[in-house]
Amino acid sequence: MILEQAFADICRGYSIFTINNTDYYVKHSNFIEQSIIDKKIQYEINQAVELGLKKESDIIQDLIKSNKWPASHEKKLSSYLDDIKNLDSTKRNIKDRMEINPLYDAIEELKSDYSALYNKRAALIKNPAESLGFINSHQFIISQSVYTSKELSERMFSEKSLEGMNDDEFEEVAFNVINITNGISYEIIKKICIEPFFYGIYGISENPFFIFGIPFVQLTINQGNLLKLARTYSKVISEMDDVPDEFLDNPEKILMWYYLKQNGGVVTKEEIKEEENAIRKLLRPK
Repeated sequence: MILEQAFADICRGYSIFTINNTDYYVKHSNFIEQSIIDKKIQYEINQAVELGLKKESDIIQDLIKSNKWPASHEKKLSSYLDDIKNLDSTKRNIKDRMEINPLYDAIEELKSDYSALYNKRAALIKNPAESLGFINSHQFIISQSVYTSKELSERMFSEKSLEGMNDDEFEEVAFNVINITNGISYEIIKKICIEPFFYGIYGISENPFFIFGIPFVQLTINQGNLLKLARTYSKVISEMDDVPDEFLDNPEKILMWYYLKQNGGVVTKEEIKEEENAIRKLLRPK
């Protein structure tokens, strides 16, 4: 249901949330609209710097100098990203089915380790200019993004009207709007691309006008990301009818299976069965 709802939101170009029986229609930004929002956020960050706040990069250097954050941890974060990138490139060269799960697990473990260390560093960064700049942009983002109906013809708020809203109400609206305007994650969109309800539609036409009813230049960022990933996964799925059941719900493993076939690796059911039997023999207690 989550994937179907996300796909519906992407298609119509907006998401809805409700507070006290009032529906709020949040338009998904296109690339031009997002550039305006990004420009506003950068302006507010610069204003915060002028007020004396430091940027995150400067705070991190201060933490390293004061021995509150080891320089080795900072290098480790960069190392994690490099390792993830290198392993991700390795997927294209895979030639053995038995490499798929270990490679996938290794990448996921690195991502988890990176996130844990990144969050540990984030907890030490207090009041950076970026945070204040983003918070001070909330009124602008809400005024630009929230509409009164699905037609998206009338904005619900102006920046001035938001100033009169009580703090609790504003925080609730801002929380919902920012979550939506941050966009639908790549991981969710990848999963949409391998769902039958999507590739059946996409297979009819790759023209964005026929899928979304709008010209290419008006596509939201979510719609653009969906089309970008759909081109990859539609090709993969159209050329494969033998993906093992254990891989069917995982976009990354499906992609690795595709690379495996392209590289002439072990792919036939007979070969797979032989490999599995050989592994069972090795694992069988003596």
